[in-house]
Amino acid sequence: MKRAMYLGLSIVLLTASGCATEGYVKEQVDMVCKRVSDLEAKVNGLEDRMNKMPTTLPMNEQDKAMLEKALQDAKASAANADAAAGKADAAAGRAEAAAKEAEQAAKKGTKLLELEQKK
Repeated sequence: MKRAMYLGLSIVLLTASGCATEGYVKEQVDMVCKRVSDLEAKVNGLEDRMNKMPTTLPMNEQDKAMLEKALQDAKASAANADAAAGKADAAAGRAEAAAKEAEQAAKKGTKLLELEQKK
């Protein structure tokens, strides 16, 4: 009997305390909806401001002159690098030719040494 009474009491307590009323749910959903609406309004405002911003920055004459000088300096550096690369390429060609001559001289020296040893 006691078990039946405890079982019945626990069923009543569980069913009574676990339910949310329609009013409570509506209140919670309304709060979330309001926050989402506020955030949407802020995002739209930021998008409008972003779309109104200029896509290029205005430059005064001093900025243009500095930019032109930097461009000329870059072109000069590129020309110097190209000239240095040409000199390096020529030096590499001369080194390669000298290496071939040294190799041929070494072969001749080896042949002479072999002939000397055979005598």
